[in-house]
Amino acid sequence: MPRARSWAKDSPDIIQGGTSYSELAHTAMRDRAISSHDGSAKGMLADRQAYMAYLEQQLERVTASCKTVQSYNERLDVIQDAVAESESKIAANTKLCSIAQTFAERVEVSRKNKMKNQQQQTLSEDKGGGNTSPSHAK
Repeated sequence: MPRARSWAKDSPDIIQGGTSYSELAHTAMRDRAISSHDGSAKGMLADRQAYMAYLEQQLERVTASCKTVQSYNERLDVIQDAVAESESKIAANTKLCSIAQTFAERVEVSRKNKMKNQQQQTLSEDKGGGNTSPSHAK
């Protein structure tokens, strides 16, 4: 029974129409056996060699696929490590920004309090000590 996959036409082990390579190889072997003139051992040996060649080809494809998957796994591990490192850096930078914002807010409050105290001192000096500015001395 042909495999039903949406990407079957792009898959290397599926031929147009949903026929797998193994089904084609089996059909080809059967056709050769039927078409052999006298069913001699030579014809059967050729069919066996063709089937072995097919199996070797399939083994090479599976091996290549396994190597590809392994390389993707290695790449994925590297990417996951980079993401984890980036997350830790982002967390550290977020904490640093929070600390910097808290410090800036405290400095601003301190500056406002200092200015308020200076204004109050100036007002109290103007009221209590009299005005001794040079413009009023005349």
